[in-house]
Amino acid sequence: MVPQSCAFGKRAGGARGGLLGMYMFEDLSERLFAHFVAGRWRVPFGSAACPVLSHTGKALGQVVAAGPLDVTRAVQALRPADDRACHRLAEALAQHSDGLAQAIAIQSGQAPTADQMAQMLDAVGLAHTAKPGILLSTRDSDLGRFGHALGAGVRGGVIWCPPVERAVFATAIACVVQHAEMPPGAFAVLHARAPETETALRAMPLCIHED
Repeated sequence: MVPQSCAFGKRAGGARGGLLGMYMFEDLSERLFAHFVAGRWRVPFGSAACPVLSHTGKALGQVVAAGPLDVTRAVQALRPADDRACHRLAEALAQHSDGLAQAIAIQSGQAPTADQMAQMLDAVGLAHTAKPGILLSTRDSDLGRFGHALGAGVRGGVIWCPPVERAVFATAIACVVQHAEMPPGAFAVLHARAPETETALRAMPLCIHED
């Protein structure tokens, strides 16, 4: 099941959960980490799933790598965000920074330091105008560079394509974007960068950034 929004603040049963009270943390082992396009969670067009694992090898769910149809849908939906929307995003990221750090730790086994998170948050606020583009990340992407790419990207519209090793963090970021009420199309997540994903992305007339 793909939800329409993230439920911030509470887990099932009423316990406080912040970002980790999102839909996907109720039963991680059975969850599909959906793509996020035009402000909504999207069922993938493809069907070849790959597992999302914790740092201990525990099954957290699965993703279906984005294919050409997923890429086309995301590109067609791209829209820029204005300064007010970007300010809301920066505030929402700061508000949920602890949850974002925990989302990273679930898969990497180590939460980023407070300084690393601060670098990401500062970089989001410092970024300025950019053209619509695509951000390709690796499992070891630097948070400061990611923050700058995110802050600049949403000003023109950006598609983030993280590896499966960052599926939890990517979904958490998308939830923050949704919570901040960013313009639909300012930010998209296409999970599980596979060869066919990258081929489809590089065929698009957009700037590609790698961090």
